[in-house]
Amino acid sequence: MSQNISSRQTWHPRVGLLSPYTGGNLGDAAIIESARKQLLGRFGGAEFILLVLDPANVRKIHGLEAFQLSALPLKFYFKPSGAESSSFQGGREPLRQRMRAGLKRVGGHIPFALPVYRRVRDGLQQIGAEACHILDARRIVRNLDALLIAGGGQFDDEFGGPWGHPYAMFKWVRLAHSQRVPVFMIGVGVDRLRYRLSRWFLRQAMAIARRVSLRDSGSMEALRKLRIRRELVLCPDLAFGLLNSSCNGQCEATPSAPGSTIGLSPIAFGLPGSWPTSRRESFDRYWRELQAFTHSLIKDNHSVRLFATDEPDYPLAQMLYDQVVATSTGRDRIQLLPPLKLPDLMAALSNFDAVVASRLHGVLLSHVNRTPVLAISHLRKVRAQMEDMGHERFCLDFETFTAHEARRCLNALLAERGMLVSQLGRVCAGRCKAVGNEFQAICTDLALTSE
Repeated sequence: MSQNISSRQTWHPRVGLLSPYTGGNLGDAAIIESARKQLLGRFGGAEFILLVLDPANVRKIHGLEAFQLSALPLKFYFKPSGAESSSFQGGREPLRQRMRAGLKRVGGHIPFALPVYRRVRDGLQQIGAEACHILDARRIVRNLDALLIAGGGQFDDEFGGPWGHPYAMFKWVRLAHSQRVPVFMIGVGVDRLRYRLSRWFLRQAMAIARRVSLRDSGSMEALRKLRIRRELVLCPDLAFGLLNSSCNGQCEATPSAPGSTIGLSPIAFGLPGSWPTSRRESFDRYWRELQAFTHSLIKDNHSVRLFATDEPDYPLAQMLYDQVVATSTGRDRIQLLPPLKLPDLMAALSNFDAVVASRLHGVLLSHVNRTPVLAISHLRKVRAQMEDMGHERFCLDFETFTAHEARRCLNALLAERGMLVSQLGRVCAGRCKAVGNEFQAICTDLALTSE
């Protein structure tokens, strides 16, 4: 630890951790806990406020202060609760009721009066909500010593479009800049940036950030293609920072026994109503192959544990469980795990001989627990993770994989399990050290700034 940070142990920096987190995505939960662990290891008295999409739920899970990240209601990004909506109405409800009653009377003579009124009303209400939110957010930022855009695929506009997370991130960064609060983007990934406005928001935010680190080389390449020329560095996904240091990559690897326990996590990718971009045909094909694959595992006397790492996936795990129980003679070998919190997930992953998953952190957190993974990759970032681990031969494509191919690939993985576990221990220890080094650089900068 540097002398600068050692001399600041009595300092209690107040750090904002920004993430499009609702409490349901366990990858986001892991990133938050890793950031907290790394910062407390350098500033023992650090205080945190989480800037997230569901502060009430996140506050219960992490026991930290939390504030609403966004005020704009957008499908697949943010849906305000009734309490949040009413907070912007104040004492104006009687006035709104009189206006509605008057327009209903007028509506008998002017057919389009009520629809126009509703649109104007909703637009004005959103503008008012956003203005109130900006004022409250400015008050929050004024009391921060640093704002961290903490990991995850936050450079993305699929969920909510440009006025979803790209705008929310831009708004908070600009507010921090206006209050002279340093901004750090750490271990962030680039997923999809389809809109020109999203890219403009991103450029503006990155121009202000003091340091930007990306979780993989593919994200860096994507930003370079957008002609972003500022200095960029690589930092592994922050979830690697949760690695148990007592193992240090040297724990004994045990071979897989016959009749292995397989953790299986389905994904709602492309499912209409559960994913922004509908890919019904692709999802239906995936679902048929996944069902056939699960039946083959049961038939071969493996035990299957169904789980989810994000809320939209749990109904699929339930459906798969019900389908197998209804049609298989080996129903005693399949179990549906309840919705998990992060500690429960980490414990479960450690008890599996192998995991079959698609979401990045379903794959990555398994690796952190030294559990080999058969990945059914739906996005570039999943394949990038498998390649970084040297396990690309156990990565299949969401659009083309078959149950037979997955079964053959899993058999090969289980045959090599002992070697794979040892390899994961070594590689993940290096990733954990790299995450620590990135936080060390940020904390040194922060300590110097505070003097």
